[in-house]
Amino acid sequence: MEKVINDESIDDNEEIMHHEEGVDFIPANIELAGLETALVGVMSREFVLKSYLDHMKDKYDYMLIDCLCG
Repeated sequence: MEKVINDESIDDNEEIMHHEEGVDFIPANIELAGLETALVGVMSREFVLKSYLDHMKDKYDYMLIDCLCG
């Protein structure tokens, strides 16, 4: 997500783990913990995730986003 925030090019397979049963996922990591803080000063921060999903949407039938409840 740091590359998306900084408007850098994204490798389509970067950070994506491919499971043998045909499910791809991007695991959480410690860097995501600071993402909210990093986004505070970013213009149009509400569109950062949308930008990444738009980039990847043609490669998948479904995209599920798991997030904390509350």
